[in-house]
Amino acid sequence: MAGMHTLFGEETWAKLQDDPAVSALMAQPDMKAKLDDLRRDPKTLATHIADPRMMQIFSALARQSGAGGPSVAASFDAAAARAAPSTSSDAPPAAGDAARPPPPPEEEEDPAAAAKRKSDEAKATGNAAYKARKYDEALAAYTTAVELNADNLAALINRAAVKLDQGDYAAAEADCRAAIEANKERHLRADFKLIARAHGRIGTSRLRAGDLPGAITAFESSLVEFNDPKINEQLLTTRRALKKQEEEAYISPELSAAAREEGNTAFRVKDFPAAIKCYSEAIKRNPTDPVAYSNRAAAYTKLGEFPMAMKDCEACLAIDGKYMKAWSRKGAIHFFMKEYHKCLDVYQQGLAIDPTSKEMRDGLMKTQRAVAERQNEGGVDESTAKAAMQDPEIQSILSDPLINNMLQQMESDPTYAAKAMQDPVIGAKINKLIAAGVLRTG
Repeated sequence: MAGMHTLFGEETWAKLQDDPAVSALMAQPDMKAKLDDLRRDPKTLATHIADPRMMQIFSALARQSGAGGPSVAASFDAAAARAAPSTSSDAPPAAGDAARPPPPPEEEEDPAAAAKRKSDEAKATGNAAYKARKYDEALAAYTTAVELNADNLAALINRAAVKLDQGDYAAAEADCRAAIEANKERHLRADFKLIARAHGRIGTSRLRAGDLPGAITAFESSLVEFNDPKINEQLLTTRRALKKQEEEAYISPELSAAAREEGNTAFRVKDFPAAIKCYSEAIKRNPTDPVAYSNRAAAYTKLGEFPMAMKDCEACLAIDGKYMKAWSRKGAIHFFMKEYHKCLDVYQQGLAIDPTSKEMRDGLMKTQRAVAERQNEGGVDESTAKAAMQDPEIQSILSDPLINNMLQQMESDPTYAAKAMQDPVIGAKINKLIAAGVLRTG
């Protein structure tokens, strides 16, 4: 390639550097390096010939050749022909091509990863459809998600939610149980909240199907996984519903009457614990029977269980406010507890309902005598007064400024009590304090 040496001789090189058309190119470091490479070894033309700037350089040389210099065109054509790479199939690649690395092959997505991605996309589609209440579309999307990835338990449990709303409770439970078993058998280590949700939806399926015990078991299993307040509330509500259901199923007025009669027999022979047991059975069989409550109150009273007896009297009167035996027994309980002020109220209320009731009149007179006897004993019994002071009604009376002022005047002037008693409102409050054992007059 002697022509290349002629083309880039010292004289030619100097002319190129002075040529305005290419002087800027000659100053570019990478271009200068290529030209130096070409001057040293013309065989490198095949490497550099593709650079458009190289063509501009040879065009400038051609102009100079036309001006009287050597025949650049002829030398360039010959050099290019000798430097051109062979087009045969077995020709080695050009030096530049060999230096350029081939583009990396596109990585193919792992089939399992692709299936998981598509499954998640299908689940997202199902979620959007479910929120829009498009249940058929949601069901199809969740099914696709599960088919693409059997480990997508969230899609399986979400599909159960769709089936719940469609009323297919058995299918909803089947999906939830499948998710729970898959997590256990394949050791998927799913989020405990997700497994709790599966148990919760089984509970909802059982609840809507009317299986309250099954719902309770499922809700309890859900709370073992995660203490969700909503599930906790559902569990409490279901337990109350089951209790009510069992109580209603147990009701039988006929069996209640039979149990009550057994209680009466036990009461007559003074077997009060047995009587209480029978009366309790009667109440369970018929919670709206006032007689069973009243009779059990009498048995509790015989055993000195006054709070329990009082509770039964109040339950009886809540059913039948005119059941006079309950009023009488309530008054007797207060009498036994020496709560005479409450006792007087009970008998007066009973007489307001039935003025002809001998039990009410006798109880009232008996209580009035007891209050008078306590007054005549002198002084105030400290234990009785202390117990009475716990009564909110007595506390309210004693906190009345008017009553306090009157009590102070009674201490200095005992005759003032008679004057104060003339006022019906004040008189009632004073009598209440006297009956309670808090105040002694005379």
